[in-house]
Amino acid sequence: MAKSQITLKHIGVRAGVTSMTVSRILRDPEHSSYPEETRKRVLKAAKDLHYSGNRLAGSMRSGRSRLIGIIIPYNQPELLDSIKSATIHNDYRTILEFSSMPDSDDNIKSLLNVLEYQVDGIIWLPAFPKVPSKVEAALKRSGTPIVFLERHVQGFSRMPLVWVDWNQAFSELISVLKEKGYSKCSLLKSANDDSKIEQLHEQELSRVCQQLNFPMAADSILDTPLALKDFEHATRRKGEKIALLGQIWPVVSVSNISKEIGIKLPDSLGLVMLGDILLGDQYHLSQLMDPRLTALSVNYAKIANVASGLLFDSLKTDATTLPSRKFLLPSIVWHPGQTI
Repeated sequence: MAKSQITLKHIGVRAGVTSMTVSRILRDPEHSSYPEETRKRVLKAAKDLHYSGNRLAGSMRSGRSRLIGIIIPYNQPELLDSIKSATIHNDYRTILEFSSMPDSDDNIKSLLNVLEYQVDGIIWLPAFPKVPSKVEAALKRSGTPIVFLERHVQGFSRMPLVWVDWNQAFSELISVLKEKGYSKCSLLKSANDDSKIEQLHEQELSRVCQQLNFPMAADSILDTPLALKDFEHATRRKGEKIALLGQIWPVVSVSNISKEIGIKLPDSLGLVMLGDILLGDQYHLSQLMDPRLTALSVNYAKIANVASGLLFDSLKTDATTLPSRKFLLPSIVWHPGQTI
């Protein structure tokens, strides 16, 4: 029988119930009016017959779109795949908005695009801490539950937040650098990147360096051949052992540039990537570089699972009654590498 011909009546015949019972259970698989055995029988019959209901019609009847909006500043496959798996498991679909070079206008457009689809909930890693007052008001009027990643947006501090304990990760990193004889660190920057998320991490790193009495250079180093060569010459002249710490793409850029201009890592400079990307099912970007990069990798799968759980809890209750913060102490994974 073709999939397009499958109706509620066919499912009812297979499961031994009426079409009305099938309709109610498919709309609400946890329907308390029916025994668990009956619900399982109906759901199995629908699955066996490859039934695919009319989502648009169902949305109009229920008042729900069964769509989840995901807004992130960069493409993180591990995060996206885990959220998508959770939404499919809960019979939702996702709408994705991301930008490789986020700015405040792009952040707002992404939010408005998601709201246009009347999503039932949003998982949002905001690149910037504020949105215009009109956008804030529109978002509050919509009543859409939101789970924030890394930081809240101003005006939404009561919404659930999933965040990474970078303080603990940076403390462990500084301890390793001290053990390896490094005397200070310097931030590595890209000339065309001003994401507030990166600035947030860098401010945290600066605080940890102060707490642990580990000097951090006042000026950042740009990921250009000239800047890198000048910095390496100055470091060698002073006899210092310095580690460059930066976000993913500036570090990848410097790793490649260093080979082109004859700088040996870690003989001349140390290099640490603050973040990583899972490529496929097994390997991270840091592990595929030559030399293999030392990196702090965020466990995005765990973050996605916690965020998705909070969001679907929000859809069942008032989001403001859920915990406003979720601490994830073990979310940083240390990839040793060969660059310190």
